Amino acid sequence: MADTGRGGFFSGLLRIAVPGVASDLLVLSGLPSSAPCDMKLLCNERGTATGWSRDAALAPAKAAPAAPGAASLASALPLPSLAGLPAARPCARSEKSWVMGGNRNLPDGIRVNWARQVPGDFHARFSALSRRYRYIIANRSVLPPHLAGLVSQQRRPLDVDLMHRASQCLLGEQDFSAFRAAQCQARHAVREITGVRVTRSNDLVLLDIEANAFLYHMVRNIAGALQLVGAGLRPVTWIEELLGTGDRTQGADTASASGLYLMAVSYPERFQLPVARDSHAFFQALG
Repeated sequence: MADTGRGGFFSGLLRIAVPGVASDLLVLSGLPSSAPCDMKLLCNERGTATGWSRDAALAPAKAAPAAPGAASLASALPLPSLAGLPAARPCARSEKSWVMGGNRNLPDGIRVNWARQVPGDFHARFSALSRRYRYIIANRSVLPPHLAGLVSQQRRPLDVDLMHRASQCLLGEQDFSAFRAAQCQARHAVREITGVRVTRSNDLVLLDIEANAFLYHMVRNIAGALQLVGAGLRPVTWIEELLGTGDRTQGADTASASGLYLMAVSYPERFQLPVARDSHAFFQALG
């Protein structure tokens, strides 16, 4: 992952589209974590870059609708100029060339980590098997200026053991309506959480959570509820009770967007995509 400075860490996928040529795929770092989507670089038959597609939903016709906010990402993102891009067919360039050349022409806040050729049925969102998020809380009375915008803050002392115990009721396939934002447009609220833990690294409290998919603001709503438990304002059993109500209005305030990071997305092995490296050491250094 690459540090975006003020937006967290996110790996997005960009498809190189050339008529009659198999697709190449590049992974970008630095896109807003709240709205993952595909971007498409359009080329002519000679491989000359001709423009950027601003359609955020590049899925096949039968694919699920884009998540809330996804449609606005491509139009909101300041896409780099095509000036100076070489006229070369994507398949004629090495993966290293795509990485090096892409980074040379991208803004400092976006970086290509790797490039792979993928089959035409690949989709960054709908081919994913699971996603893993990390939510970071600076548990201290004064937030250091170098952490501003990168983490959330909780001034009350947090008991991470209580938070971890309370979070274990979230495991498995369940209805997560109690942690679903009112603006969520998903057809249903059933999701399967395969892993969740709360740990501490100095003054940083880390919530790691993995699931097959997430609802709108789901991780931030869970983070807000767990902080009430950690601060002693709610009992450990409250999270399970809240989950059973299915009522979002009974939950905690939505935690700040600062501190939310998309750490990894897993795909079927047949695509042979690299596995994301854990950046835990980096977060330890922040403390």
